[in-house]
Amino acid sequence: MPVDQARQLYALLVGRTVVPRHRSQPGSITFKAQTDLTRREALRAFDTLFGWRGLRVMPVDGAIKAVPVQIRNSHWSRSGNWVGARPFGL
Repeated sequence: MPVDQARQLYALLVGRTVVPRHRSQPGSITFKAQTDLTRREALRAFDTLFGWRGLRVMPVDGAIKAVPVQIRNSHWSRSGNWVGARPFGL
């Protein structure tokens, strides 16, 4: 799905709106779950997928906004814990 559509779905999951962009975000995000996901699991998946595209979803006055970030120094540890800047949805 296009990144803009993924942002809309993410906004639905967190109960917020999306800050409008002047131009659409390039690229797409592909994700297929093998089983049903909880809301928390879906948000974690989206945070990871946005991160792989160099984006982080941030809350802004009752809305969300995808902002560019550096990918290094933030990752999932072997124990399954997030190291670095905490994803918004978790």
